[in-house]
Amino acid sequence: MTQEQKIIRAKVGLLELAKQLGNFSQARKMMGYSRGSFYWFNTKAYGG
Repeated sequence: MTQEQKIIRAKVGLLELAKQLGNFSQARKMMGYSRGSFYWFNTKAYGG
């Protein structure tokens, strides 16, 4: 697995955790991402 694939897997994991918890704030804090990063990942992955 390349470094890029590892990064993508972590970002997808963040989005999936947020779905499971139903709470994006808790998910991003658990994984150590800022609010801005979460919104950027979400926009790129799902278009908004």
